[in-house]
Amino acid sequence: MNDPLKVEKLDHPDLVDGIVWSDCELEWIRAYGLRCYNYAAANTKPDESGMTPDEIDLIAHCVFRYVSGRMTTIVGDAVNFLISHWSEFPEHTQKRIKTELETEMRRDDEARAEGRPYRALGQDCDRRDWDRLLAHIEEKMK
Repeated sequence: MNDPLKVEKLDHPDLVDGIVWSDCELEWIRAYGLRCYNYAAANTKPDESGMTPDEIDLIAHCVFRYVSGRMTTIVGDAVNFLISHWSEFPEHTQKRIKTELETEMRRDDEARAEGRPYRALGQDCDRRDWDRLLAHIEEKMK
């Protein structure tokens, strides 16, 4: 039987040359697919922004995922976006971003402590932006 929500590491055509999705990303894709598949009609109505909760959730998560580990000015711009729109994101999105950010911060801390050149959250200026986002999240989620 064909399961439309089944996602494997090499399902995406861009990933055939050895690039694979992490188990965490696959789990998110599966969970997101199930949520979209099972959402009631009330969840597909746009809010005052004209966006559905699914669209807001997707944008927040994609912005976070895209900039994680980047070493450009996009990090500061994305963090500013996430902070300024934080209250608009669904609670489950806020929790997921917080959890993933804390995980990446641990990885980044380990890399810095060991003197590795690659750091999960980029250079020092990028890390300061991520620290700023986590401080904002912790303040808002008290």
